[in-house]
Amino acid sequence: MEFAAEVEQAEKLGEILHAVDDASAVGTDVLLEAGVLPKDERVRGWVTRQEGDGFRVEFLGELPEGLRVLHVVNLGKDVRKQPRFESLEPPRPPDATSLAMFQARRTAARSTFRACSKRYNTVVLPGELLGKTGWLVYLLAATMDPAERVIGGHHRVLVSEDGTQVRESFALSQECMTARVEGGGDKRLAGIVVNHLATPAPTEAHVFVSLLYRLPLLVKTTRGLWSVEGTRITYVKIAE
Repeated sequence: MEFAAEVEQAEKLGEILHAVDDASAVGTDVLLEAGVLPKDERVRGWVTRQEGDGFRVEFLGELPEGLRVLHVVNLGKDVRKQPRFESLEPPRPPDATSLAMFQARRTAARSTFRACSKRYNTVVLPGELLGKTGWLVYLLAATMDPAERVIGGHHRVLVSEDGTQVRESFALSQECMTARVEGGGDKRLAGIVVNHLATPAPTEAHVFVSLLYRLPLLVKTTRGLWSVEGTRITYVKIAE
């Protein structure tokens, strides 16, 4: 299949992107349920790192003595099963990896990009997943509306190893796009058709969206029609 390598890469990246984003959401929910958030106004963000089969979500803040890790949520392979969290007293400095990831997250979020939403979530992944040095920071358009599905508006930013410089910036879609579930957020769409001109094949963002909403996508590119269902991208037909 043409673009087989690109499709395999998109499938892999999309699956990792969703897993890390999901772990970040669970970590945030744990602190919300414990009453730590939004009470602790020191928190300025988080980094989520894979640890074995699970994840560690570190919540960081700027203190007079510098950037510090304030709270840690440890998650197993099933991120929703028996999460463990700890509030650090005293807060500790982040290690070199967490510091670089946090700086990369901040640098990307402050960079110039076409925003399709007032709310963006971030995921930081090693650049080596794309054969690059530095950090891949995904800026994921999000919403608080349970009936809204955000399809487009996501970006991928490559940031230097120390997290301070933007090396590349790529819009994973050329248009902002949302869909609504009529009657409320508990209902599901049967699927949605997406016009995509940024790349000839679907990207990791399409896989992420399909996994996030459990929603099949039909993606129309210059090379034809593609089906995206979860982590599986399938070529359907040649462009007419």
